[in-house]
Formats: sequence, structure tokens, C-alpha cells
Amino acid sequence: MSNFAWPSSLKSMVRDGKLIGISFQPQGSSAPVIVSGQGVTSVTRTGTGAFTVTLANQFRALVSAQTTMQLASPGGVAYQCVITGANVTGAGTGAQTVTLLVQNASTGAAADISENAGNIINLSLFVKSSGTSYPAGGVE
Repeated sequence: MSNFAWPSSLKSMVRDGKLIGISFQPQGSSAPVIVSGQGVTSVTRTGTGAFTVTLANQFRALVSAQTTMQLASPGGVAYQCVITGANVTGAGTGAQTVTLLVQNASTGAAADISENAGNIINLSLFVKSSGTSYPAGGVE
């Protein structure tokens, strides 16, 4: 693991569980801006409403993930943000990533959220940082 310092311990049924939280501002068709968080090296816009979040460290498994949005100027559109993929596994090498897609909640079509300081996407990841992969029984 890199020299990333975890500020506190998280108590859970999963041994060596870590919580990663990040908030970023979508900027329409421009590059997103990271507002806060740690444990992530970058957030990249890869297409209409699509983002790739690159983690700063390697982890054994993704236990859970959640996205929420805060929209100051939704422009009369209801949006939803879904996690479309996660490469967080102890097998393999290279960057570990999570991919997100913002959609128009009515039509399901990919959608960009306009640039506004009050438009924020939040991502919370609970990962297992060491040991074997996440066990079939649910806890370790």
C-alpha cells in the first residue's frame, strides 16, 4: 500500500475495511473538479455523463458503494447517478477504478450536469484493504 495515511479506524464486521469518500463537481462537458475527499488520484470525464474515478491505492475487494447528488441547478431535469463498473479486486495489477454514469431519470439517457458550484456528486466506497478476497459467507 502506498504512503496514504488513514486518519482513523472504521469499526465493522469486515477486517481491514476502509471508507473512501469523495465529492466532485461535474462541469458539463468539461473536466470535473474534485471538491473534497481522499484516497482518489483523479476523476475523469469519459463521455456524456460518464466518469472514471481512479483510486490511490490497491484494495482486495469492494464491499459496497453508494452515490448521492446535490444539485443547485438541475434545470428542470431529474437526474440519477449509477455505478456502472468497479475494478477493485486483489487479482490483477494496475489502477483500480470505479465508473459512474449520470442519467436523465425519466428517459435513462446519459446526461451532463451543468457547471455550478452547487452541483456535486458524492461517492462513498467501502473497501477491504488486506487479506484474502471478500469471503463467500459475507464476513471475515
